[in-house]
Amino acid sequence: RALIPETSSNKNTMQSQRFILGIGLAILLIISGASIGLDTKARQDSIETDRIVAVLKQFAELKVQVRAAEAAARGFALTGDAGFADEFKQARETITPGFAALLGAIDDPAQHRLLEETSTLVQQRLSISDELIRFRSANESAGGAASKLVADARSTVQAITANLDKVQAEQRLRLARQSAESRLTSRILLIIDLGGVALVLLLAALLVRE
Repeated sequence: RALIPETSSNKNTMQSQRFILGIGLAILLIISGASIGLDTKARQDSIETDRIVAVLKQFAELKVQVRAAEAAARGFALTGDAGFADEFKQARETITPGFAALLGAIDDPAQHRLLEETSTLVQQRLSISDELIRFRSANESAGGAASKLVADARSTVQAITANLDKVQAEQRLRLARQSAESRLTSRILLIIDLGGVALVLLLAALLVRE
């Protein structure tokens, strides 16, 4: 039986199909690579966002404990009530580990340095409060002198609070930037995915037409 010779039209059609498939495959590979890269970045952004949120929570808890310790020390100085001394001890036990955790979580050099300075101030203030409580416990009539010591230490407490507020505000700004970047990455990833679907449909339509 005689073989039907391949016509020039069939050759052109096959070449056109191969060309379309080759171009389409190359573009799809590029889109797939970009999509994988952006998806990886989106996951990293999510991890970083969760980390910053955890740091902000640690800041809030630490500030509460610092204020609680200061209020308890002041209350004991004024009243001599042993309950205030117990409250101070409970707050004090959480402050040092709290600073250690924050120092391990902060990677910005300037913020880390400011937090270290604040930790030193807090330790100095806690030492003063320890002495104050011992002094007040040993001398019940020394309430006036103890109150004066508490008043003199207020500037230190204000500096501690201001430093913590500053680092916390910078972390909030970082969270806002990170959230905006995450939203942008998600939009770009969605556009690329939709572009890939549109390209597949276009290639299918061209192949059917050929």
